[in-house]
Amino acid sequence: MPPSHHIAALVLVLFATVICPQTQAQQVYKCVKDGMTAFQGNPCEAGSTSTSTLQPRAAVGGLPWEGLRPGMSADDVKRTVAGARAESDRLAIGAQLRLRKQGVNVAGIAFDATYYFDRDNRLSSVVVQKVGETTIGLLNINANDANLADYEKLTSFFRTKYGAETSSTKKSKETGFPGLSASSDWSAEGGKVFVSISPLTATTSMLSLGYQLGTK
Repeated sequence: MPPSHHIAALVLVLFATVICPQTQAQQVYKCVKDGMTAFQGNPCEAGSTSTSTLQPRAAVGGLPWEGLRPGMSADDVKRTVAGARAESDRLAIGAQLRLRKQGVNVAGIAFDATYYFDRDNRLSSVVVQKVGETTIGLLNINANDANLADYEKLTSFFRTKYGAETSSTKKSKETGFPGLSASSDWSAEGGKVFVSISPLTATTSMLSLGYQLGTK
């Protein structure tokens, strides 16, 4: 099932760009586990040896889907996206091939990116989830106020890049909704770019963005 801007549906299934005049510093972790070395923006998982350094981050970088096109294989994506690694394969009926990249930066916000492939193992979409203050399984959970502030930052960034939204909705306690839900999307580069807040509790939610590729 290809992910859309309704990230809540993704939850049921499985449930870096910086625009500013200065150059910032990024914490980079070197993680070694089972003889494999990875560099990422998040702390290493348990069982890994870890070192970290501050490295300069360019003021303007690429979005996690730049350079990608419909029909790409997983190997094509790994060659294009530095640091993308296989997360799962078709080990069971209905399993979906995915690649993951941690430590993605968009508009100064830290995300983890997942690259999804269709039944023919061809790239179909990219979903990028904000790193959580709390993580439960694959759920990255943040306070509503923090997610709303970052949502506004992201929508402003994409308006500058792609123009006015194709559609936009927002529901909160001010509108009688018990929590926070929001989504905006843009037609862009032959596909659809989206930003979404999915409610989890009255005070917490998930912030995601992504790109659904158009047809080949």
